[in-house]
Amino acid sequence: MLQNILLMNAALSILFLSETHQGSVHDKRMADTTPSPLPVGSHLLQDLGFQAFTLEGVAIIQPTKKPRGKALTPEQKDGNRAISR
Repeated sequence: MLQNILLMNAALSILFLSETHQGSVHDKRMADTTPSPLPVGSHLLQDLGFQAFTLEGVAIIQPTKKPRGKALTPEQKDGNRAISR
């Protein structure tokens, strides 16, 4: 399997495409080793594959992960729906 990190803007224009990684490298590990092209003050919408990934000066928007053995609250579900839109 081949994997890349792709950054796009709201207009769906490609802003950045990382080097290709071979095999089953975790998304966060790829992101940790990829230089960030995002300027300070940017907002980054990321999925749960990047859990615990942060960038200095960049606001991270990410769905809430369901706790093991528990359910999300209605507020958390609403927040996840809003992010997915």
